[in-house]
Amino acid sequence: MAVIIRYDAVPIGTIKDLEREHDLTLVDTPQDLEEIAEYLGEPAEYLGKPRWFRDFGGCFVKIEDGEYKEIYCYEGNTPTLNKDVYKIIPIAKPDVGDKVKLRPDVLVRQARRIPPYAGFTKEQFRWREILSQHKDDVGVVTRTFPNSKHVNVDFPDGTLIGIDYTELELVDD
Repeated sequence: MAVIIRYDAVPIGTIKDLEREHDLTLVDTPQDLEEIAEYLGEPAEYLGKPRWFRDFGGCFVKIEDGEYKEIYCYEGNTPTLNKDVYKIIPIAKPDVGDKVKLRPDVLVRQARRIPPYAGFTKEQFRWREILSQHKDDVGVVTRTFPNSKHVNVDFPDGTLIGIDYTELELVDD
């Protein structure tokens, strides 16, 4: 079983994009936000607010069996439809056999690693193409490397990639 190291906020669009999610509950009181922060293991304080949530004024959550299954947060106090929303995802070092998928922002994160003046090489274009083809697929971790953030992931079509585990999110069985 993978151990969650930390959580990350991934921009996924606006609150309007969440309209199709009918089973989300709005959470915007300081006490409820504190509860989410504690659930995520964020005990640090920053100006009286949990450090991890200092920029978020509220969240939309999906709760199943007393657990937060999905958490989407927004900045500021009022959840207007055009406000940016961030999906809260766990960053964990997966074990062999764990099911994973690429983070929703993996292509943006990969593009930021290339200096604008350098441009993309053929290999980088091919890597982006592979990531694009598998951004919604669930793969299985086939190998981990000691003292490294790299893992091998095998996808159903037979594609095997080596990738930094911070670019992945765990998928429930």
